[in-house]
Amino acid sequence: MGIRSRFFGVALLASVAAGPAVAIEPLGGLYDAKLSCKGIANGVKGKYKFEAELSVVQQDDANVLFQLEGTPAGAAYLLTDAKKPEQGTFSGLSCLLFAIDEVGGYQGVSLHLDVKTKAGKDDASLKGTLLLYDRALSAANVCKLDAKRRSTPPLKLAPCPTP
Repeated sequence: MGIRSRFFGVALLASVAAGPAVAIEPLGGLYDAKLSCKGIANGVKGKYKFEAELSVVQQDDANVLFQLEGTPAGAAYLLTDAKKPEQGTFSGLSCLLFAIDEVGGYQGVSLHLDVKTKAGKDDASLKGTLLLYDRALSAANVCKLDAKRRSTPPLKLAPCPTP
C-alpha cells in the first residue's frame, strides 16, 4: 500500500469516526484584506504592505472560489472544525496555478487561512499565509493575510476549468 493510499485510508477512518459533518457559516462576500509580505522581486529582497479586495464565492459546504484583487481566480477547500463549527480552514490555489497574465508572464496564488465566523451573523474573518508568484516581475513573496468581510453581495466567479 502506497503512502498516498495509507494517508487517504487514515483520513477516511478519521472522518467516519468523527461523526456527522458540520458546516461553517457561509463565507461568500467581499473582504477587506491587509497583507504584509516579504520576498524577492527583480533580484531585490524586500518587505512591503498593501491592501486589496478579496472576493469569495462559496459553492457548497466544502468548495469555495476566491480572487484576490490583481491576481488570478482560484479554488479552495473549506474544512470545518467539528469541535468548533464557527471555525475552520480555507486552503487553495489559483485555478491554473500559474495563469498566464496579459504580458505573457506567469502568475499564481496559494493560500492557507484560518476562518472564524459567528453563527447567524455576517461577521467573518480570514487569517493566514498567502504565497504570490509573478514571473513577469521575477517575484515570489510570502504574505501574512488578515481579512474581514465587509459585505455579502451575491458574487460570481467562474469555476476552475477541468483538465
